[in-house]
Amino acid sequence: MKKKYFKQIVLAVVMTAFSATSFAEEPVKMDTPQLGASIYETSAASNSFTKPRYRSNYRSGGENTLSVVAGVDFGCYKSFPYNGVYVGALYNIMLSDAFGIEPGLELRWLMNKNYGEYHEVGWFVPVMANYSFEVGDDFYLSFFAGPTLDLTMVSVVEFWGTKNSTWFGDGCCDLLLGAGVGAKYRNFGLRVAYNYGVVSHAKALSGHFNIGLTYSF
Repeated sequence: MKKKYFKQIVLAVVMTAFSATSFAEEPVKMDTPQLGASIYETSAASNSFTKPRYRSNYRSGGENTLSVVAGVDFGCYKSFPYNGVYVGALYNIMLSDAFGIEPGLELRWLMNKNYGEYHEVGWFVPVMANYSFEVGDDFYLSFFAGPTLDLTMVSVVEFWGTKNSTWFGDGCCDLLLGAGVGAKYRNFGLRVAYNYGVVSHAKALSGHFNIGLTYSF
């Protein structure tokens, strides 16, 4: 009898131990660290900070932009054509992501030697309203229009041996109205514009047609 009770006790202990083991929680499996993925993610994050960013002087997401411009000017005064060069600076004040007001200051030298000799040096002060939009990665198109103040400092005219020089003389201040289109890739741009005189001696001008290259900071 004692052996029978002893066997029952041993069997009960074994069954209790087995049932406790079967309900124990399974160990949590830990994924091995992905060294390659970590290096890739770190490199990608680093590149996002080191990639250069370019701004447009026509559309800069609300940021004002300073640009320098240089180009050529073609036109006609009364009965003879002239040509010249100009350099200047433009400051685009963004009113939104697409619209802006761009005042500028340009120094121009106009000349003609077909019918005697003619030279004119003066300032152009344009104030252009512009609208721009992105057509590709870092590539923008822009349309602009507005008035330009023409301030002639000195003009030298010589015909048939007669030379006449004028410093801020009669008709030195004129008003032009113009419009144009611009294209820009990253910091570099191209502008094509036409201005027509509406007051003073500018009425005798058929207009100013100019092409300029810009660089924005």
